[in-house]
Amino acid sequence: MDVTLSDLANVTNLIGDSDGNGASDASEVINDPNDPKKGWYITFANVGEKVITSSITFNNVILFTSYTPPSATGSSCDAVAGTSKIYGMRVTDGNPYIDTNYDGQLTEVDRYAELSTSGIAPEPQIVLTDNGPVVCVGGLCGDAQVPIYPPPPPEGVMGVRWRRN
Repeated sequence: MDVTLSDLANVTNLIGDSDGNGASDASEVINDPNDPKKGWYITFANVGEKVITSSITFNNVILFTSYTPPSATGSSCDAVAGTSKIYGMRVTDGNPYIDTNYDGQLTEVDRYAELSTSGIAPEPQIVLTDNGPVVCVGGLCGDAQVPIYPPPPPEGVMGVRWRRN
């Protein structure tokens, strides 16, 4: 059975738990008994923003990078590379899992952080260190360079990503 966009909940603007019942607003839409959804999606605010690389999931958080091409303004001879972001969202409802701008509130902009490099960013990687997991994107690693940090690893068994060649 194919899943279409109408089978998914648009959770772009559904952040937090506005009625205070313990379930996120996005979860309530996804699990609505009168119209249950098969998952969720978000839309990007930037025109032309797209996901080009694979995502990874670590401890119930989805991490992926996006790329926004440069605007069409300027000379066609200008060499411009565009910009990239790293996203981090909870698997269950698409809500941000950390306050990336440290303003004390979780909002739509806390789903992502701008990367300091230009051009198309590679897919994120989780590096397990003695001090805990660290997110790396290409040569950028750690909180100072990649402002999205992973949740602590789960206790006990932890799955490892593998790829069949």
